[in-house]
Amino acid sequence: MEFLLYGADTGTATLYAIEPRGDKDAPPSVVRDHLDLGRRWTHIVSGWFTDDRMSSLLCYNANNGSAAFVQAGTGGSVTTVRETDTWRRGWTHILPVYLGKRTLDGIIFYNASSGTAQIYSTDGQGYISRLYDYTWRKGWSHILAGEFDYGVAGSVSDLFFYGSASGAGQAYSIDGEGAIRKVRDHSLEPGWTHLVRGQLGAAAGHRMLFYDSRAGRGRSCGITSGSGTLDTIATHGDMRHGWTHVLPVPSAWAENLLFYDAADGGGSLFRATSRGELTRSSEDFRLPRNGTILAAGHFQGPGAAEVRRGGAG
Repeated sequence: MEFLLYGADTGTATLYAIEPRGDKDAPPSVVRDHLDLGRRWTHIVSGWFTDDRMSSLLCYNANNGSAAFVQAGTGGSVTTVRETDTWRRGWTHILPVYLGKRTLDGIIFYNASSGTAQIYSTDGQGYISRLYDYTWRKGWSHILAGEFDYGVAGSVSDLFFYGSASGAGQAYSIDGEGAIRKVRDHSLEPGWTHLVRGQLGAAAGHRMLFYDSRAGRGRSCGITSGSGTLDTIATHGDMRHGWTHVLPVPSAWAENLLFYDAADGGGSLFRATSRGELTRSSEDFRLPRNGTILAAGHFQGPGAAEVRRGGAG
């Protein structure tokens, strides 16, 4: 699997690959640079929107409602499938969601100020169809879609919501038509600046990593199967301060966690043990400074089945 780093000021992205080197990995290598994705995208998410073998990108500008579906090709090439300027403005969160019987991913849109949410299916040609409208709680700072095994009959994916200001959390299941069902509420510690889902050493399904960039600490958590209970697996008290981006980059051989600081371009790769402990998996490296978005995906070839569920990245 590869990842790209996009800068809104220039409108260009660089595509990187991570190659294994025994128990360690080589620092990310450039596959292709100066990919022109257009300027001022506020969101870029990777998923299976236009092809079920290679990842595609959904680019969106929350300020003017413009959007584009971009398909990856061999050698790191990209092709715009469809562009539009008629989407609703102001979405603060966009994420792909696996909808089971549908070959391609669906999309969740959410506005943290109003609580408005919508779930859409995709048709592979850059068109979307609304499945559900929702009014959710205001102020969610993070929403994850993944395989958390809440144990709800008919569920094909799971959602987790977290509000950094309040510490509130909620777990939901989602079925193949986009209907959601609340599993449980959580009262969590406020203040986490980053929340990502990944394998994180689990034998199956997904775990979560909470990270506080101001305090330089983190916590790996898992879900108790069938209940939605959130359990701490490991704590990380000596992490670097100031990471601006945290990105799981799964692959057929291992999953890496990419940490990136947009201020100085610094980057590090880590892997998680089965106990959730984080170990450095490569030498530290430098990426371009001032990157605004990171996205992981299968941008050069067919995707691995083990990372298919829940979308790529």
